[in-house]
Amino acid sequence: MRFVMLGMLVCVLAGCAANATSNQDSGTAAMALNDGLSTNGGPDTVEPTRVPADNVGTIIGVGQLVDDRTVPFSSWSELAGNQIAIHFTSGSPACFGADAGVQETPSTVTITVRTGRLATALDHPCLMVASYSTLVVNLSQPVGDREVLSGR
Repeated sequence: MRFVMLGMLVCVLAGCAANATSNQDSGTAAMALNDGLSTNGGPDTVEPTRVPADNVGTIIGVGQLVDDRTVPFSSWSELAGNQIAIHFTSGSPACFGADAGVQETPSTVTITVRTGRLATALDHPCLMVASYSTLVVNLSQPVGDREVLSGR
């Protein structure tokens, strides 16, 4: 009977080890997917994809951010005039906001997005759900043929 119990214990432990390896592999795949943006702009930038202007997510609010962090944006759309829409993943728009810093040169537009909890949402619970979000950013001139980069 002891050998049967020992055998079952070994099988359970071997199964857990296989699951741990499988989870590590899927985590690595997820990290590779998240890091799949091109780094043509250099080590501090990534090159997002241009998408049609009607490919917008939830327009996210701008406000005072708490515990903010820099996040890359995955795509962008040129809008009328001197505006550009940047698309990224954020939290629920009821609780999370974003702002952006812009650096423009004759050949590039580098936009650094910061997301964080809205200061006005600190006193109530927030769902931790991912939201496809869009932030409209004003530029000094239209994008034209300049390369759009996501700062880090």
